[in-house]
Amino acid sequence: KKNICTKRSTAHKYVEQVLFQCWTCFDHKKHGLEKPNSRLVICFACAEKCHRGHDLSKEFLGKGFCDCGEEFCR
Repeated sequence: KKNICTKRSTAHKYVEQVLFQCWTCFDHKKHGLEKPNSRLVICFACAEKCHRGHDLSKEFLGKGFCDCGEEFCR
């Protein structure tokens, strides 16, 4: 389902899905990292729910799990 976070539905299992990168939440400078962590991604549901209005990358199809997990959607 597109309205459920894939981390909740698959845990840490890598599944092919539409993914985004959220530069608002995973900003490397804000988190004291030297380089952007391009491995942190969010699923479609979280992009629509808790990352709406954030600075998101273009969507892409890839294998992964959501690094958000709807933790901030509650």
